[in-house]
Amino acid sequence: MIPILRLYPLLGLVWLLSPALLRAQLCSAATSQSISSAFNDFAGEQPLTIGESFNYCVNTNELFGNTAVITFLGNQNPFPIAVTILESGTANFQTLTAGGQSANLNGGSLYSITIMAVATGTQTVRLSVPSVAIVPDFDATVTVEADPLPVAWASPLRFRAAAKHLTFNWSVTDQRDVAGYWLERAGADSGGDFQPIGFLPARPGRGELHYTLTTELPATASHYRIRQTDHDGAFSLSNVVTVPHHHAGAVRVAPNPARGQLRTTAGPATRQELLDATGRPVLAFRGPAAGVAHLPPGLYTLISYGEDAAAAPTVQRVLLQR
Repeated sequence: MIPILRLYPLLGLVWLLSPALLRAQLCSAATSQSISSAFNDFAGEQPLTIGESFNYCVNTNELFGNTAVITFLGNQNPFPIAVTILESGTANFQTLTAGGQSANLNGGSLYSITIMAVATGTQTVRLSVPSVAIVPDFDATVTVEADPLPVAWASPLRFRAAAKHLTFNWSVTDQRDVAGYWLERAGADSGGDFQPIGFLPARPGRGELHYTLTTELPATASHYRIRQTDHDGAFSLSNVVTVPHHHAGAVRVAPNPARGQLRTTAGPATRQELLDATGRPVLAFRGPAAGVAHLPPGLYTLISYGEDAAAAPTVQRVLLQR
């Protein structure tokens, strides 16, 4: 999307009608498509946003010498789209900017057709071949919107918990001008504020698009959401999902048995305590690891206190070896 065209559609119209640029749009038979195919392609682009433009290199071989007519129905002025039709190899061009106007395309020719969305509204464009009665008129509805609609969340944000990871899934439709999707998390360690922890760039497409993002299990109960961002800085938010305590990542010892160093999956602020076989505390530390080479071999109990005071501590047996 070109921002200046959103703000000043008439400047876009001047650009569209500039003869110097129009001559640069000349096309060749090798790159052309039939007029009916181009008309169908354009119909499939709806709805449009002010400033969007399209260029089609078309041939009219299918007309077998007859003339096709493109007509803007209705009386809207300016029409939602402006169309310039330049016949290849000539300086002859036609423009359509208001309801009731029409342009002729001769059979057996090549045309460069440039279309720009310049005004909001919904109108009909007709392609007809008046000289051939058996060929029906083909009408296409053209809809131009002032600004891109926010992305539509086709399916809500969901998560699946595995041994060490959370996998998030969501899908969207009507994706336009989208830069990407941030996964945001809020927990006790972030003061309850949502912080970005992962990003996926937007994939091209206008149908339903499915996204998947995986992150580590949190140490405490946490809330997650997706922040969809546009290239212009606009954004929208998904629903919020909560990963409860029973899904939060319990602290694990790896490897177990441990030799010389006790390593865990705890976060840097996690308080941990090691008890001997009699239940006596022999080591207290914070963070994921601590040296245990000074302790005698044997079976110990490790208690890990989560950063969330409401969460139950993790208790597990640890075997120390030399």
